Amino acid sequence: MKKTILLIVSVILVTGCSSLKYNKHGLYFKIPISHVIPKNNNPKILKSQSVDFEIPKSIIFIIADGAGIGHYTAHYYSNQTFSFDDFEHIGLQTTHPANQDRIVTDSAAGGSALATGEKVERKSVSMKNDIALKSVVGWAEHFGMSTGLITTTKVNHATPAAFGSSTNSRYNYDDIFLQLLLSDIDIILGGGTKYWNDTFVKIAKDNNALVYFDFKDIKIDDDRVIGLFADDFLDLKYENRYPTTIEMTKVALEKLEQNESGFFLMVEESQTDWAGHVNNATYIKNEMQSLDDLVKYCLEYQSKNPEVLVVLTADHETGGIAVYDEDADNLNIQYIDSHHSANMVPIFASGPGAEAFDAILDNSEIGKKLIQFVRDGENE
Repeated sequence: MKKTILLIVSVILVTGCSSLKYNKHGLYFKIPISHVIPKNNNPKILKSQSVDFEIPKSIIFIIADGAGIGHYTAHYYSNQTFSFDDFEHIGLQTTHPANQDRIVTDSAAGGSALATGEKVERKSVSMKNDIALKSVVGWAEHFGMSTGLITTTKVNHATPAAFGSSTNSRYNYDDIFLQLLLSDIDIILGGGTKYWNDTFVKIAKDNNALVYFDFKDIKIDDDRVIGLFADDFLDLKYENRYPTTIEMTKVALEKLEQNESGFFLMVEESQTDWAGHVNNATYIKNEMQSLDDLVKYCLEYQSKNPEVLVVLTADHETGGIAVYDEDADNLNIQYIDSHHSANMVPIFASGPGAEAFDAILDNSEIGKKLIQFVRDGENE
């Protein structure tokens, strides 16, 4: 009887799976996608109940690019602090793009969904069917709020680009840079001096933007502020990044909080993603510590300014990171690849309206909720 059962199981394994193979990553099965998702609309998955949420006056939206459960697990067991458990509400986010044949997104499509509340195809930046989509930043400016973008990579990279520009390709760096200069965004901080040229000098001046290349020189006044502190991306955390994410966030908040109508600030810890791409555990450890420090500061700011909503999530997961203890003294970090995965990513929130994110949500639902808060805040 046992031999018969084993034979049946063997037949099922061989015939029931289109592919089965062993390699250094372990046992792989190819399985059909059975959960049909209307990818151009919002998936009908678990969402927070339809209740009247308290409306925040201002929003700090943190994107830890590429950071999934594995990143937080590695951080929990390898660093001294874990500020993420100070959030009031925690949920999960699905990240697939609009592409009908893909469930793994990129930063352009993932960031665009978070920024606009609409699914777009991979590599598209807040652009759908050649139509520019209005981001939460655009809505905030429409209602007189101040706005800001911060990143630890170049300011015209995919994620900040999704909040401040629209284009069919994330690689249209010059066009994205130009759109940021022409925008009404009050403060933009990150890298990208290699895109600065003589043509942009006049454009910046004509659009009331002061451009700084040394963080120490920044002055908070009535002009728009654009800070470019590296040729491309900022230094790694463990290579003494300057300015730090916290330093940039402090300056941005000093400027934005002067507006009595409130503000929207997007802060991207972009190199949590890059650390996953290169499968470097030390890199991940340090970038997650930078994120932890940032979260601690923002939650302390929120406690002193209870009208502010703080939300933390990711545009996708990178590396398929898993953690186990191979020996008594060390964590063993394993990766499924050096690229993005379709793994759900966590979303954390504290402040007015935070309970809206206490659910399993699609990235487009998060974008819609942020825009709703901005629009409803105006009608209070």
